[in-house]
Amino acid sequence: ESPTVQHTIQGIKRFFGEQQRNPKAPITLALLQKICHPPSPNPPTDIQLLFQAAATIAWAGFLRCGEFTTSINERFDPTIHLSRACLSFHPSISDPNHI
Repeated sequence: ESPTVQHTIQGIKRFFGEQQRNPKAPITLALLQKICHPPSPNPPTDIQLLFQAAATIAWAGFLRCGEFTTSINERFDPTIHLSRACLSFHPSISDPNHI
């Protein structure tokens, strides 16, 4: 960055003050296992399996929880949030069992 841009940013920070940061921790393998396998005597429901799939895909893509979920105060908007419609499966021609 140029010195002018750096000085401008510093001036803005001085004028408005530093905003509180809320760093988000990445999903670790241990956290993923707790999310996907909660202690329960019952078999998982379809919704639980769907969430487990989303959490596993997010972990594989190095996403953070806030990048694939919505908060309690936030309304779901299918134009910006992930949904089932975002997924598509393309079977392999050479192996029809592979998705």
